[in-house]
Amino acid sequence: MKKAGVFDPKRLFGVTTLDVVRAETFVQEVTGEKDPSMTVIPVVGGHSGETIVPLFSQAKPAVKIPADKLGPLVKHRFTESVIKAAKGQKAIVEPSYVYLPGIDGGDAISKETGVDYFSVPIELGVSPDLG
Repeated sequence: MKKAGVFDPKRLFGVTTLDVVRAETFVQEVTGEKDPSMTVIPVVGGHSGETIVPLFSQAKPAVKIPADKLGPLVKHRFTESVIKAAKGQKAIVEPSYVYLPGIDGGDAISKETGVDYFSVPIELGVSPDLG
């Protein structure tokens, strides 16, 4: 992103591969698939149980998850928070991985911990420069 000139640290946050592996494992337990390379479940959100949002509708191959098994696999909090914030609701705070030097107070945390990316509470909202 830096090389392409589009790096904006205030807009960069994400999840880890571990969350994807967890979602794929849960689905494989339901579907009975034994080969881990045969299931791909994209994940968005944070890194805690309530903020991880597996995108089952984008699974490859497509999977059919029985309704009684779907509930435990789906946590909507982070998605609902993003939607509320996008609609203008204020004070929506969720934990998420961020580029520390790009957020207020993040430089101090980065220097203290020796890491540039860390999970911290962030306030979600509409960026004023997106018009």
